[in-house]
Amino acid sequence: MTANYANLQIHGWGLYRMKEKLKVLKKEICAWNKGRFDNLEERTLILGKEINALDIRNEQHGLSSDELA
Repeated sequence: MTANYANLQIHGWGLYRMKEKLKVLKKEICAWNKGRFDNLEERTLILGKEINALDIRNEQHGLSSDELA
């Protein structure tokens, strides 16, 4: 869900409207952040294992050009 802040209809005095728009924006940012960076530690461990496997393979018999890329 992407909010269109220009069309967001919130009624009340100015600071109240701003506060409510910021609440909507905060929810959007939290959802984006969770989708983008969820399980960061797990992804880091997986990439570390892949790098170690490539290092071992490189020491044993070298890497192909695809593996080097």
